[in-house]
Amino acid sequence: MMNEGVSIIICTYKRYDLLFCCLDSFTKQSSPLPVNIEWIIVDNANDNATQKIVSEFQSTMQNIRYVVEPNIGLSYARNRGVTEAKYNWVAYVDDDAKVHPDFVAQMYHVIHHYKFDVFGGVFYPWYRSPKPAWLPDDFGKLNMVRSSTGPLRYGQTVAGGIAAYKKDKLIEAGLFPVDIGMRGNIVGYGEEDFIIRKMWQNGCIVGFAPDWKMDHLVAEYKYSLKWHFKRSFAKGRDAQTKAGSLNTLQKLILIGKAVVIVPYLFLRNLAFFKKAGYYYQNYVLDSLRHSLKLFGKVSV
Repeated sequence: MMNEGVSIIICTYKRYDLLFCCLDSFTKQSSPLPVNIEWIIVDNANDNATQKIVSEFQSTMQNIRYVVEPNIGLSYARNRGVTEAKYNWVAYVDDDAKVHPDFVAQMYHVIHHYKFDVFGGVFYPWYRSPKPAWLPDDFGKLNMVRSSTGPLRYGQTVAGGIAAYKKDKLIEAGLFPVDIGMRGNIVGYGEEDFIIRKMWQNGCIVGFAPDWKMDHLVAEYKYSLKWHFKRSFAKGRDAQTKAGSLNTLQKLILIGKAVVIVPYLFLRNLAFFKKAGYYYQNYVLDSLRHSLKLFGKVSV
């Protein structure tokens, strides 16, 4: 029988300054912290500065541990956190997040009052420098999938950066796939959706808690069109990786679609310049995003 409690897993990769902000937010909770909680910092870079930050917090957060995962990749780090966790629930928080003052209290409330096997929360954007005008105001904000805490419809998913899982159900689903998702400086996606789909297939109950909140950094590198291009390409690539490789004919068809649709979208999107707040970056991205995803699929 696993211990009743929560192991909060924070995976990090050469971002000790952001990790400090994340851990500091846990020291500012509005309610006393429960005794059956721990923090596991999984360092995916074996960075001395990261270890030093964790050491600084060990005097105020007594149940905090530092481990190194040598295999580079967010899924490797997340899976290592599961093997290290001593409690029956594991919760993932991104290292560039700042949790809200009632974060822990809300998490335990959901665990104790709802029969979920996994549930997610809400994140809002925060910035270290002024947001570019062309980035939409809601960029980096999770859309509410429901207004009150409760189960999701079959097939719906939750955000991986603020999610809590029953440890045994996560293990039963096979843990996070290591061939997709973020890998060091490589942009990747899809590992969280993949594991939630597996849990749905296993008969798990997936929930959503709109009062469980954190702020998530919109980093400066996301201010560039180049990053958004890489993001679209990676989403297509990683989705196709789990679906399986395409044959030559299928690839040629996708390439044809990607090429043909570009001039159409460039012409269609000209009309949006009449809208306030629509910039050339939005125009270029809206016109190329779909084709970049298709090229990502072809790359597999």
